[in-house]
Amino acid sequence: MSALFKSSLFSTLGSLVQFAVSILSGMLIAHWLGPAGKGQVFLVTQLASLASLFLSMGLNTSYLYHLRKGSTELKETVSHASIVISVYALAALGINQFGMPWLRRLTGFSLSDKMISLMLVLALLNIATLLFGSILMDKPKGVQLTSMYSIGRNLLYVLLLVAVAAWFRLDTYDVILAAGLSYVVRLYLTIRSVLHGTRLKLSLHALKWTKTFLAYGLGSFAGSLMMTSVFRIDTFIVNSISGAAQLGIYSVAVTLAEMLLMFPSAIGTALFPHLTAQAADRRLITACFVARLSVLVGFASSLFMILVSYQVILIVFGRAFLPAYVPFLCLLPGLIAMTVSYGYANFFSSQGKPSMNAMIFCCGMVADVAIDLVVVPRYGITGAAVVSTLSYLIVAGLFMLAIRRMGKVAWKDLILPNRGDILYIWNRISVFRDRRRFD
Repeated sequence: MSALFKSSLFSTLGSLVQFAVSILSGMLIAHWLGPAGKGQVFLVTQLASLASLFLSMGLNTSYLYHLRKGSTELKETVSHASIVISVYALAALGINQFGMPWLRRLTGFSLSDKMISLMLVLALLNIATLLFGSILMDKPKGVQLTSMYSIGRNLLYVLLLVAVAAWFRLDTYDVILAAGLSYVVRLYLTIRSVLHGTRLKLSLHALKWTKTFLAYGLGSFAGSLMMTSVFRIDTFIVNSISGAAQLGIYSVAVTLAEMLLMFPSAIGTALFPHLTAQAADRRLITACFVARLSVLVGFASSLFMILVSYQVILIVFGRAFLPAYVPFLCLLPGLIAMTVSYGYANFFSSQGKPSMNAMIFCCGMVADVAIDLVVVPRYGITGAAVVSTLSYLIVAGLFMLAIRRMGKVAWKDLILPNRGDILYIWNRISVFRDRRRFD
């Protein structure tokens, strides 16, 4: 697992930088734009992320899966990704020209036409980054490069925000433009690394791989869509029922609480290609180990966040955002449970069974929506947080039940860290530290 450990360190560093940037950018946006402006920015970024996830149709995961299995080559994959992105660019132009009334209704009339157009551009950049980023991850040191480019993008984003805030009055358009420019730089670096040392000629013949890519990708897409819906459907419900200002406050609770997912998210980035290339009899052992370790880190992180989060909200975001503290506390138990789901979702994907993830996350999403529509009108963002935690617990429980039915694994081995796990991590940290000293 040493290769997984090393890749995970890079991914974790990227996640830490992303969290730091979320705090810094959130502070600027909160102080300059207030709850309503922050809610608008949050809505745009979440819609762009959801759109890119939906339109990529799981091709990003499928590319990596087939490259790792050796069933496709770099030339065909790059050509196919380029064709897909070109088609979506033309579609975005058409939607911007003819679909604006529908998009206004979709956003609850919270965004201007200009903001919606910027959201479409951001979504297109997200799609391109997803597709070419997955191709890069198949290369030697691809996970490390992906993490480095993510770090660079996040740092550039916050530097642009600071520069604009220092010289002008920051507004919602500036925030989205800064995000878009930082994604352009990351995409350029990613494509350059993918093509480095390789002479490729794009070909329409790559379209013959569409059926193969989609056969796996649609299952992965369904799982990713359901997972994202479990995480984000409550924000759209809050925006629709309570408005952008309450969404802005709720977004602070979500940002702080999702710090617990940094480690499992980083591990997941490295875990999927690692599991896919691993022998079948080792995959379940590795997935259980990662799930137990994620619970340990998530529990320790939650205790720390409980102690400091109130002051962080007050100092970083301002007194207007203090109502986010109670929803934040309500989200913590569910997010600890969700750390388990990350590891087991990657396990099923590596088994060629992404549809299992889709079914489990769909159950969580349905429960989330059904209860939110009853609870949010009465209890607001605190009720939304409680319902989210309930849906996360349902998802984690279903994943563990599915794993139990696949093999003879004790319940405690699915979730409870043991002495061997702790010793392994301590040994790997010691080895890494000693190597750094030697270098």
